[in-house]
Amino acid sequence: YVTTSGVINAENGKEVVITMKAEETQTPPATEKVTVTINATPADATVTINGQTVSTLEVEKGTDVTWSVEKEGYTTQQGTYPAIAEDKTETITLVGEDRTVTFSVSGYKADTTPTITVGEQEITGTTTTAKVGDVISWKVTGTKDDDSSAEKSGEFTVVAEENNNTITVNLAD
Repeated sequence: YVTTSGVINAENGKEVVITMKAEETQTPPATEKVTVTINATPADATVTINGQTVSTLEVEKGTDVTWSVEKEGYTTQQGTYPAIAEDKTETITLVGEDRTVTFSVSGYKADTTPTITVGEQEITGTTTTAKVGDVISWKVTGTKDDDSSAEKSGEFTVVAEENNNTITVNLAD
């Protein structure tokens, strides 16, 4: 409290004492803030922090922070930082879901079977499994109708859409 006193002389010569009290107002201490940053791989994944679609968010120190990272074709990751006390930066790498990759091979001699190699491994049949986002190296070898050998190779990025993972190879070209 702040107290102020004063004396006023009235016309009749009597003194009147007036005391005034006023409460002091105090400014509350500033709330401490911390910054939460989530770096996502793949880079175009959706990052949500405390319900907001952002990759960086400033929050009050001591706040519970929930986050998630998601993208079609990948396994969603999520978590909580309880009562966060300091700045936090984390890199979250999503894992692609499995997709079937199909080889559609033509242009080889009818009584032969082409050989399909993915990476360093020969596969049986015309399909293999890989994760969304993976880049696979492939090679197809076979015998053409004129009994000459043919080989085609390349790289293929596995996509999230189920029916878009077909590699078409014509050994006759």
